[in-house]
Amino acid sequence: MAKTTMNMRVDASVKKKAENIANQLGISMSTAITLFLKAMIREKGLPFAVTVEPKKAKEVRKIEKEEPEENEESPIDEKSLKKAIDLL
Repeated sequence: MAKTTMNMRVDASVKKKAENIANQLGISMSTAITLFLKAMIREKGLPFAVTVEPKKAKEVRKIEKEEPEENEESPIDEKSLKKAIDLL
């Protein structure tokens, strides 16, 4: 397969940190970037979620909406209470 050269500008500290990680993995930056590009091709997009809000924050908010506040009583019916006791 024919090779080509890519020139890009990146913040020096980002490059240094990425190089350190690549070195720990035992790969070159060229290999790391090639892996990224191949993942991009495989996924037909970026190989990670690009969102305004991190996924974990969304999950935390969802859980907070589902769970009652500390001073708020949780509605527990007799049937679910018996089921929980049976599981013990």
